[in-house]
Amino acid sequence: NHVHNMSEDIAWLRVMGPNPDAMKRYMLSLFDQEKMRLTKQGTDAAGEEAARTINEKTANALASDKLDFENLWDEVSGANSVPQNIIWAQRMGEIRAAASASQLGSALIASFVDPARMVALPRFYDLDSTKLIARAAQGMANGEMELNAAQLGLVADSAAMMLQRADRYNGDLIRTGTMARIASTVIAASGLRRWSGVLRSTVGMEMMANMANRVTHGFGELPENFQALLARNGIEEAGWQVIRQATPTEPTAGGKFLTAADIRRVEHPDAKQLADLWQQAITTAMDHLVIDADPKARAFWTRGTKPGTLLGEGTRLIGQFKGFVTSLTMKDYAFATAHGWDGQRLSHAALTFSAMSAMGMLSFQAKEIAKGRDPITMDPTDPKGLRAWGAATLQGGGLGVFGDMLFQDQTRQGTTFASTLAGPVAGAAERLIWDAVVGNLQRAAKGEKTHFAGDALYAAAGLVPGQNLWYARMAFQRAVVDQLALMIDDRAPARFQRMNKEAEKTWGQRFWWEPGRTAPARAPDMTAAFGR
Repeated sequence: NHVHNMSEDIAWLRVMGPNPDAMKRYMLSLFDQEKMRLTKQGTDAAGEEAARTINEKTANALASDKLDFENLWDEVSGANSVPQNIIWAQRMGEIRAAASASQLGSALIASFVDPARMVALPRFYDLDSTKLIARAAQGMANGEMELNAAQLGLVADSAAMMLQRADRYNGDLIRTGTMARIASTVIAASGLRRWSGVLRSTVGMEMMANMANRVTHGFGELPENFQALLARNGIEEAGWQVIRQATPTEPTAGGKFLTAADIRRVEHPDAKQLADLWQQAITTAMDHLVIDADPKARAFWTRGTKPGTLLGEGTRLIGQFKGFVTSLTMKDYAFATAHGWDGQRLSHAALTFSAMSAMGMLSFQAKEIAKGRDPITMDPTDPKGLRAWGAATLQGGGLGVFGDMLFQDQTRQGTTFASTLAGPVAGAAERLIWDAVVGNLQRAAKGEKTHFAGDALYAAAGLVPGQNLWYARMAFQRAVVDQLALMIDDRAPARFQRMNKEAEKTWGQRFWWEPGRTAPARAPDMTAAFGR
């Protein structure tokens, strides 16, 4: 943490000068100057009434941009992480960590869409998708992948994963505390942290390997995509000639990588700046091909609020688990429209959307199997298959929970659309307070039979840390929760029958591990995905 904080302080001074606060005030003044310039133009160019309309729209747009800039500044600088009430901030942080511990055990399955981006987008960075996938597969099998990446200068990513500072789907820094440590352990046990680290390292290392191969070519001999990559990152022909003087790192015979450190060692006044630009290019590629919750996404949800305040904790509760999809949307939209409605970029975007939808279907079906059910038919001519493709498309975009709601009013976890939008903590509170307590009090008031114990069991089971780890969730559900339900809840047998009927009616599914049974009756029927 000390090294991380010191590196951020140094970065602020290098980028913003010796007085970052003064630089911030200067940059904010530019918004006011632009407002004066544009409103004056509007007054000169139109009549009084039209000018008033133009000026109001301009002032509102600039005020919004100015606020976004301030929020992003505070998010990157860490000002948004300084709590106003430390005790309350710690307690609310622990509550969010508890939601992470109980609900992110299967997040790895949702990450199956990552390889789709590594297939659809690499040519934009002059990378070979086949090599990327092959290197990623090798990295997952090789326990030293992240160490190798760190030795090549990808220390920030490797250290972030090892220090367990943040996680992709959480969208919020995991704070210290008992529940926070449990949440971090669950995410690591699910394999999500290693998966993300290996994929990001793969992209970075492949960028360096490709650069090492290109330095033997003159600027005019470089492929068009590679020249465009250099241009986007401020590296022109003169800078390329300097980079060509660098000696690539060769950790193993025949395996060359051109790192930023290699460029920095070149005896030339521009070498340091060029090294930073090349590192920037690598980081941009990693962030684009393997989406992570970034400061822009966090700023979008926190809106400049502070931890330990009513508004600040409210925005963080609502924004939890939404950082990933927010980053994905922002990055892909910015990529597709950076040069207007550019045909080449739009084709990249269309291919990415198609590939992510296809991998979203794989993720969607894998989740069904992990929940003890057979795959859903993928036949688009079947209404059930059509709904499955809709859910898969949402899954590919990081909105898998909303795919559960297609033609239904609740997710399969039993939460409503409103509570799902309000965040995972609200969903857990709905199950625990409304379903288990309020619902039974209402039945008691009507003189009806209550089921406090059974409803409390189902609600509490969903709060157990690690209970939905993708490789253990069915064993916990069937061998522990279902058996306890049979002991204390006389509705359990009827509930299990209803689950079977509902799966068959809504999705045409059968359970390969039926509710209430301590062992599966058979293996999953994979042919069900093809309508057979």
